[in-house]
Amino acid sequence: GKDDSRYDKPQLSSLGQAMLMSRWKFAFDPYGIGVGQILVTYANWNSEEEKASIKNCILGLLEEGDIPVLNESDPVSNKEIVSMEKRISENDKLTSMVTFLVDANAVLFLTDERGVYTGDPKRDPSAKLYEEIDIRNMPLDLVISSGGALVTKGSGGIAQKLDAAINCARQGMLTVIASREEDVILRFARGESVGTRLGASNRIREK
Repeated sequence: GKDDSRYDKPQLSSLGQAMLMSRWKFAFDPYGIGVGQILVTYANWNSEEEKASIKNCILGLLEEGDIPVLNESDPVSNKEIVSMEKRISENDKLTSMVTFLVDANAVLFLTDERGVYTGDPKRDPSAKLYEEIDIRNMPLDLVISSGGALVTKGSGGIAQKLDAAINCARQGMLTVIASREEDVILRFARGESVGTRLGASNRIREK
């Protein structure tokens, strides 16, 4: 029941972090699994000592069977807040940075859509879902600009998500973009086909 108008965006973010972690704790408590929060800023990546500390914390929690939850420290860095207002998730870039840091084997990017489409499914009902995208021979409806930024026929944050995912796939990680549907993380971990895989061929999902 707080009056949101009394707070600026970094302050609201600070309050929101507590709510977010309480939800993660609620989700894992029934299984006796601990959850640890790690707040970072992009400036941390300018320091080898700080990068090593983040890596050790992540791996240490995992070794103990706990779940590390990482997020950009919005009260310290306003970059994420500004980006979200532009419908761009800097967390996708942060995700790729963390996967490189810990030498991850696989990474799952979650989105509002089922994956990457041939067009914008919100505007084009005939747009089809890619089951797999060849990262070395991109489909013609996915265009990489001369500046290196990836754009699509669609709109919104999927281009930035795809850009980050391609970087992970090029490092040999199993990389998938999928929707936030029920059990999607478990299904991905089991090796089931979900969303769009960044791989070695261009295939449209039949259904």
